[in-house]
Amino acid sequence: MNRYLHHAVIKVLLVLALVLALNIYPKQLNRQIIITNGSTVSFTSSKAPNTITSAKDLLAITDFSVGQGGQSSNLLQGLPITFSERIKNNGEEIERPDGNITISSSGGKVLGKLNLSNVFSSIKPTEEITYSEVLSARDIGKNHLFGSYTATLSVNYYKGNKNLSDKLGFWIIPLNKISFLLAALIVGALIIRWLIKHRHRIKEN
Repeated sequence: MNRYLHHAVIKVLLVLALVLALNIYPKQLNRQIIITNGSTVSFTSSKAPNTITSAKDLLAITDFSVGQGGQSSNLLQGLPITFSERIKNNGEEIERPDGNITISSSGGKVLGKLNLSNVFSSIKPTEEITYSEVLSARDIGKNHLFGSYTATLSVNYYKGNKNLSDKLGFWIIPLNKISFLLAALIVGALIIRWLIKHRHRIKEN
C-alpha cells in the first residue's frame, strides 16, 4: 500500500513540476504531457524550440505598363506592342514566378494571351527585376485590334499557392493610317470639286 502511495505521490510531483515548467517557459516548451501506465512521464512536442516554421514569401508587382517604340504609352498605333512588368521580392527566399498576360476587349472577350513561363526568371530576396515581352499579330490570331482593350497580368509563385494580378487599359488607334486616309479623302474631294467646276465652265462656254 505504501509502495502504491509512493508511486502516486511521485506522479503528482512530476506533473506539478511539468505544469510549473510550462507556465514559466511557455515559449520554449510547447508540449503535450502524456502519462503512461507506469511511473514514467514522457511528452511529445508539436514544435521544437527555436524552429523556424516558414520563411516569408512575398512578391509584389511594382509596375505594369505597355508601350511602343521604346516609349510607354496607353495610346498605340497598332501591333506589335510591348508589355513591361517590374516584380520585387520582399520575401526571404528565392522565388521563380510564373504567369501570363490576357488581352480582352471592352466587352470582356478574350482575344489573346501571352505565356510568361519562359520570360520570368528567379528573383532573389530584395531583388527587383523588370521583364518585357512583345504582343504580335500571331498572338491574337485573326482578331484585328482597333479601339479600347484591357491587359490583365497574372503572376503565380510559391509553387502556385500564391498569386498576384494587375490590370491596365490601352487604346489601339492607327493615327498614321487614319491621317493618311483623311488626307486622301480631302485631296479626292478637292479634285472632284475642281472637275465639277471645270465641267460647268465648259458647258457655259
